[in-house]
Amino acid sequence: MLSGHLWTIVPTLKERMTALPVAAGKPWTLSIQDRDNTSVDLHGIFHDVGGDTLVIVVHGLGGSPHARYIKHGTQALLDRGLSCLRLGLRGSHRQGNGIYHAGLTSDIHAAIADMPQFQRILLLGYSMGGHTCALATLDPQLDPRVAAVAALCSPLDMVTAQQHMDAPKQWLYRRHVLQGLREIYTSASTTHTLPSNSDTVKTLQRFHQYDALVIAPHFGFDSPEDYYQQCSLTGRADQLPIPLLAVGVRTDPMIPVSAIEAGIEGHKNVTAWYLDQGGHCYFPQGTTTDIVDWLMQQRPSPTLEHRQRTRK
Repeated sequence: MLSGHLWTIVPTLKERMTALPVAAGKPWTLSIQDRDNTSVDLHGIFHDVGGDTLVIVVHGLGGSPHARYIKHGTQALLDRGLSCLRLGLRGSHRQGNGIYHAGLTSDIHAAIADMPQFQRILLLGYSMGGHTCALATLDPQLDPRVAAVAALCSPLDMVTAQQHMDAPKQWLYRRHVLQGLREIYTSASTTHTLPSNSDTVKTLQRFHQYDALVIAPHFGFDSPEDYYQQCSLTGRADQLPIPLLAVGVRTDPMIPVSAIEAGIEGHKNVTAWYLDQGGHCYFPQGTTTDIVDWLMQQRPSPTLEHRQRTRK
């Protein structure tokens, strides 16, 4: 497991010292209506290189479109001549505008709808972002242009992931992710009515505590367990209308392979790659390119297109 820790920690330290360069993109913003009819601004970075295909890249829990792993993925897409949108889920830019959870797919759907110029759309999500991308494809109103989704190091079974991350030995990674969530929460508390005092949220030491005091009451779940059950892919992967590539790393110190396997076991529309080397969202050279190549091979589903035309 030592190699997994190094694969995970070293890139983060590098980014703090020297930011990874990536081809320039343009700031992207989109204002949408939240469930309480308040306005929510989404932010991202749009790399438009032309062509008929767009890849929407989504960060992990507490992260942002500026994470080093997002930059790695973006450059791999650009090297293949693909346009991409580095999407920041609501609040991820740390300037208010709400908070998100693992099953909140509306931001992804809004970003897709804002890109009518593309004929094919692919989803590439890291960690919890991959989980949310996969859930987005289960929506009956899924845009028929969406052809495939890749979920990298994603907690597709939320119960397994939560229990693993809340274990005492995970304190370092848990503190890092919770710090990001606290920043988002504190910023959002200046513009939204949230269920807990931001000072209280700063003291939380477990994800289960955060989900109990923040996610469940704010989004109407009965409990953290209700939230995990409703928003996990577990038991629903057979309903996926498009191909899903699930990539796990056996040495990932944050999301164990078991949290991926439990979410997709036995489902034919899922391709699973389990790597023997790497870390959380960081992989051996060439892996990201292989993932991009897999995405490029997928085409929009005729069944999904027919379903959408029939509904209209």
